[in-house]
Amino acid sequence: FFQKTLTAVRSWFTLFGWSKGQNPISVPYSLRRDVCIVQLTVSQEKNFKRKLDKDKGFYEMLLHLNGQPIPGIAASQSLPLDPVERMFHLHWQHSELLSFLKSQGAYLSHVMPEFLLSPEDYKIWTEVNTGLRVGSMRSSGRLSGRRIFVLEDSTFETMSKRAWTDVLLQIYKV
Repeated sequence: FFQKTLTAVRSWFTLFGWSKGQNPISVPYSLRRDVCIVQLTVSQEKNFKRKLDKDKGFYEMLLHLNGQPIPGIAASQSLPLDPVERMFHLHWQHSELLSFLKSQGAYLSHVMPEFLLSPEDYKIWTEVNTGLRVGSMRSSGRLSGRRIFVLEDSTFETMSKRAWTDVLLQIYKV
């Protein structure tokens, strides 16, 4: 059932979610990438440069479907180069996205913003919030009175795929 639902969601958003025509998506991989809409390239001087793809960002899709931007979140953005700062920014952004969708009638109380992060950012998030090193993440801690779930890589991917699917279903609903 979940696989059929995922296929239907992926097809609909591929065909109708974008202002400039079809844009194939994969859940959660291209969505996590498109949230950042930033590609890092290494120049000859080994400095990082950012290149924005303004036609395919996740928030460009939301702008197209919603008709107006999500308050506080720009469709085109740049992210901090520092991995911890980037993770904090993306976690905040995902929290804002979920709050906005809930205010529009979406049912997403079961979706945690950390499950919308990339696996690398999720590992940083668990390290920062539990004080654990990457190799020893088996226990869980608390954040603001909330339980922190520290998941193995394959379990995280399953949860992320489900979280992004639920977000897309609720975007379609509202």
